[in-house]
Amino acid sequence: MFVHVFPTPRLTVRKIPSGVMLELKQEKEVDMTYEEISTGLTQASEVMDNAQRFARKGVEMARGRLRLLNIPHYLLAGLKRELQDYNTRTCKWK
Repeated sequence: MFVHVFPTPRLTVRKIPSGVMLELKQEKEVDMTYEEISTGLTQASEVMDNAQRFARKGVEMARGRLRLLNIPHYLLAGLKRELQDYNTRTCKWK
């Protein structure tokens, strides 16, 4: 079984001496088998699972050391903002 992936045209804007030129380029069409798509999605899922596992381990290691790690203020502010949606009494996210 073949799956035909239709490309999306890409619009680019180039500045030229006489003004602006718009180009509409069509990407190449891609033919993929079902097995290739399935394998790709399985690999992507494994990568995402590994990323989540490593992120969890990183949070465990950073706990109690946030002051020593010199984390930029905007990351700490983002973490604080995200944690406001967590209820420690019910152990659930809003």
